[in-house]
Amino acid sequence: MAGNNVNDVELLSDWLKDTSEPHEFEEPILDDFVLQTLQFASDKFDLDVHVFILSVCIIEQYLRKRENGSVCPIDEGLILMAGLFISSKFIGGTNHLSSEDAVGFLESVTFRDYEIHMLMRSEEEILRVINFSIPLATVADHLGLLSQMYLERHKINMNLMPLCNHILQMLYVRRKKWYNELKNLYSQDEETIVAFRFLMINKFYIPAAVLLTCWHITEVKTIVDFNTAVNELQLITKIQRDHLNLAAGVILNLFEKKS
Repeated sequence: MAGNNVNDVELLSDWLKDTSEPHEFEEPILDDFVLQTLQFASDKFDLDVHVFILSVCIIEQYLRKRENGSVCPIDEGLILMAGLFISSKFIGGTNHLSSEDAVGFLESVTFRDYEIHMLMRSEEEILRVINFSIPLATVADHLGLLSQMYLERHKINMNLMPLCNHILQMLYVRRKKWYNELKNLYSQDEETIVAFRFLMINKFYIPAAVLLTCWHITEVKTIVDFNTAVNELQLITKIQRDHLNLAAGVILNLFEKKS
């Protein structure tokens, strides 16, 4: 047991040291309606938020790489469900989406006929184009670890993950809106534009902003001093509190509008 604890501490230490994602951040591609459809499918089949987030990553990665090498038309519905299908298999566990269910859902929302072999062909096409490169961790994983670490550190007996995941999912469904809003706020001059780029490749930026949003609307702020909490997040993420507060403010605004 002691050995496992040491390994856990070492892994956590490595995770905290590496703040950047292994690639440049690229602007969102998928429109709100497409993301809402993807979310609807995820909810219908009780798929974890990790499946939804990963499917967005896979689909957008495919679309970016495909733009550079193909002019053939694609069936957007098939690509959407194939991305979700791949993601559900990759995450595994109880997140099982059968090919029959995927095709049935696609037919119900498009009023068109599809065959399972068409889904399989789209799955193969996506994996080939992205060169089988599927992220091992997403923003949902970083959010879970950050939340767990903070709650354990302060001995807070409260499960924030359902709300955090709900906020994250809402944020992803409206990705273009919050991204463009933040981008506009950071478009004052070259210095702020560069700062925004660095923020968007920091793997803690969105998780920390979501966690901060969660604190704003729960009882955590009555348990832990809010300024202390934000200062600690700043220390962990290496992101100045002004940036975190600004991002949380944008998310809160979106959350309140939706509610």
